Amino acid sequence: MHEQYGANVYLEDFVVSTDGKTLEMTVHDDPLRRNDQYRNIVDILQNRLNFVIHIDESARDSIRDAEEEYTKFEEFSKYAKKIRNNECNPKQFAHFQERMKDLKVQLKFFQLLGSYHLAFASNACNFSVPGSGKTITTYAAYHYLKVQEPETSKKVQYMLVVGPLSCFQAWQADFEKAFGARPRCLQIYGDTDRSFIRQQLESTSMDYELILITYNSLPTYLEYLTAFMSLNKKQVMVVLDEAHRIKKYEDGLWSEAALRLPPHANSRVVLTGTPAPNGYEDLYNLYKFIWPSNRVIGFSYGQLARMSRDAPDSRVEVMHEQIEPFYVRVTKGQLDLPKPIFCTPDSIAMGPVQQVIYDAINQSTPRLQHDAQNNPSLFKSRLIRLRQAASNPDLLNFKLDSYYDELEGDYVNRMELVDGCLDLSPQVQQKIKEYRRLEVPEKFKVALKHCEYVRSQGGKVIIWCEFVRNILSLKEYLDKNNIQAALLYGAVPYKERVDIIKSFHDDDDLGVIIANPHAVGESISLHLACNNAVYFEQSFNAATYMQSKDRIHRLGLAADAEVKYYFLHSRSTVDEVIHSRVLGKESRMLEIVESKCIPLFTENANYLEDSEDDIKALIKHYYENTSRLV
Repeated sequence: MHEQYGANVYLEDFVVSTDGKTLEMTVHDDPLRRNDQYRNIVDILQNRLNFVIHIDESARDSIRDAEEEYTKFEEFSKYAKKIRNNECNPKQFAHFQERMKDLKVQLKFFQLLGSYHLAFASNACNFSVPGSGKTITTYAAYHYLKVQEPETSKKVQYMLVVGPLSCFQAWQADFEKAFGARPRCLQIYGDTDRSFIRQQLESTSMDYELILITYNSLPTYLEYLTAFMSLNKKQVMVVLDEAHRIKKYEDGLWSEAALRLPPHANSRVVLTGTPAPNGYEDLYNLYKFIWPSNRVIGFSYGQLARMSRDAPDSRVEVMHEQIEPFYVRVTKGQLDLPKPIFCTPDSIAMGPVQQVIYDAINQSTPRLQHDAQNNPSLFKSRLIRLRQAASNPDLLNFKLDSYYDELEGDYVNRMELVDGCLDLSPQVQQKIKEYRRLEVPEKFKVALKHCEYVRSQGGKVIIWCEFVRNILSLKEYLDKNNIQAALLYGAVPYKERVDIIKSFHDDDDLGVIIANPHAVGESISLHLACNNAVYFEQSFNAATYMQSKDRIHRLGLAADAEVKYYFLHSRSTVDEVIHSRVLGKESRMLEIVESKCIPLFTENANYLEDSEDDIKALIKHYYENTSRLV
C-alpha cells in the first residue's frame, strides 16, 4: 500500500512509536525542511491515507508557519500557471513591459511572457525548442530581478551559468545583444587557474557579473561558488543550460554538484529543449533543482520511470498538473520562422575505384542482422566501414578506435569496435591502401561546387561531416581550390572555436566552416552569418541531425531569409538508406515535440542509431539494388 502511494519515499522523517500504531515525527529546525515535512504530512498521511494528525503543543507554532507557507506556495503556483497561460494581471504585466524597454533587443511576445513568468516565479524551467531565444528570455528576467530593491527576496546581482563549453560564446554574445555592452565574464573550464578563480570568488568586490562554468568543472569549484553566493546574500541567478545533463539520479557527479547550488541562490533556472530524453524520471532532478524546499513533483523517481515505461498511465496527467506552473515551452511552429528549402539530394556516381571498394564491402550487408543479434561489435564495425566506403575509401586505412572521439552526450551507445571486420581480397585491399593516390572522392568535387556557387552569391556555408578525417581531408581539398575554410570539431580548443565563429560572422573572406555535428551540433548560433548547410554524410541519429539543422534556422532570421539544406549521396549506397531513415525518425520526433507538453522520445524508440528497422532497411536496399544489376 505504501509503495502504491509512494509513501515509502515521503515517510523518511517518521518513526513507528512503541505501541506500533502511531507514526511520530520530530519537526525539523530548518524552515525549508520543515515546510517539506508539512507537505508530506498533508499529501500522504492526511489526503491519501486518511490519517488523523495530532500536533504536540511544542510544535504548534512551527507547523502553523509551515501551513501558512504551504498555502502561500499553492496560491503562488496558481498565479504562476495563469502567467504561463497568458492570464496576467494587466497592470503588473504593463509594469514589467516598461522595464523591458531598458533592453537593447526587442522581445517576441512569447519571450516577453516567458521572461515575465520567470521573473515572477524566480525559479522555473524553460523547455522551449532549440533556437527559440531561451538565453535572451533569461537575460530579460535577470534584468527585472536585478533592478529590484536590495531587501527583496528576489533581488539578484550576478548570474552563474552552468553548461557545456560550447554555450559560453552564446551567453556572452546575447548579453551584449540584451544590454549593449560586453559582459564582465569569469569563465571556468578545463585547466583554468584554480588559485585565480578562488581569489576572484572570495573577493568582496568581485568585478565579474557573469560567471560561466562547465558541468565538468562544477564539482571542483562547488565549494568556492557556494561560498561566493552566500557572501553576496544569495543575490545570484543560477542557470543550468542544457540541463538534461543532470538527469542522472544516483552516482551522478554533475547532478550531485548542481543540486547543492539552489539553497545559496535567490533564483534558479533550468533551460533545455529535451527535458525528458529517456523518460519522465529525467524531470526529477530538474524540479528538485528549482524548488528544493517544495516537492513540486508528487512522485518518486522510480514511479516516474514506471509511468514512462507503462504508458498510458493515469498518473501522467496528475504529474503534468503539478509541474505546469513552473515551466514554459515554445514549439518550433510557434517561432514563425521562414520555411527552409530542402534541396533534392545530389545522387553522385562514385569513381571506378571507389565503386569496386564499396561493392566488395557491401557484400557483407546481408549478414548485418545476424551480426547485430550475435556480435554487436562486429555489426557496428562493419556498418561504420560501409558508411566510410560510401563517403571516402581512404578512411578505411585508419583504425576504428577514434570513431567515438567526436561523439558526446546522451545519444551515444559506445561499444568495442573491431578493426579486422572486413573479409576482402588482396586486390581490393591494395586499392584501399593506394586510394588517396588513385582518385579524389566524387563527393569532394560536388562539395566544392556547392561552396563555389554559394560564395559566388555572397553567401556562406557550413558542411557537416561525421568522420573527423573527412573534415581534415575536405579542408585540404578546398584549400587547394582556393576556398578558405575553418574547422569546428572536438580537437579544436575552445578559444580557437570562439575566434573561428567570430571570424565567420565578421570576416567576408571566411565563407566555409566544416564541422562535426556531435561536437558542435548544439549551443552555437550561425544563422546571422550563414543560411546554407551541406550534409557531406549522415548517421542514423535523428536527434543529432535535428540539432545541427537548428544552427542556421532559429529565432533572429530575417522574414525573407532563404535557408537551404543540401545532401550529398553516393548513388545506390548506404547514404540513401540513412537519409530516408533519418527523415522518417525526424517526422515522428517532430510530431511528438510539437504536440506534447513534455516530449517523451521513448515513444519513438528508433530515433537513435542503428535500430532493428535501420538494419532491415539496409538489407532491403541491398537486395533491391542487387536485383536491378542482375
